[in-house]
Formats: sequence, structure tokens, C-alpha cells
Amino acid sequence: MGDIVEVYTGGQVYRYRVNRTRSVESTDISVISPTSSLVLKLVCGYPSVIDTYRIVVIAEM
Repeated sequence: MGDIVEVYTGGQVYRYRVNRTRSVESTDISVISPTSSLVLKLVCGYPSVIDTYRIVVIAEM
């Protein structure tokens, strides 16, 4: 927690601070729902190929 993630796009740099991680079942789509604040969500399937779970890293601007 507390790590900085930098996103470069359109000549701009956006910095987000990681404040939470989650492990959810692959059928849980709530982790990709829209938010009212500036949030970055990095999602990947686990384990590889089977993707039974999703690991979610949540960072706020």
C-alpha cells in the first residue's frame, strides 16, 4: 500500500496512490463498476489461463 502508479497519456502524467488490493472471483464484476471519484483499477486474472480469480489493485489520484 502507498505505492505510486504513474499513467502517461496525451503528454500528461497522472499519479495515483495504491490504497487497496482485493482478490475476487472472476464472476464478480463489481470491481469494474464506475465510481464518482478519480480511481485507477488494475485487474488481472489468476491463476494464469484458468482465471478463477481476479486480483485488483485500487489506486486514488
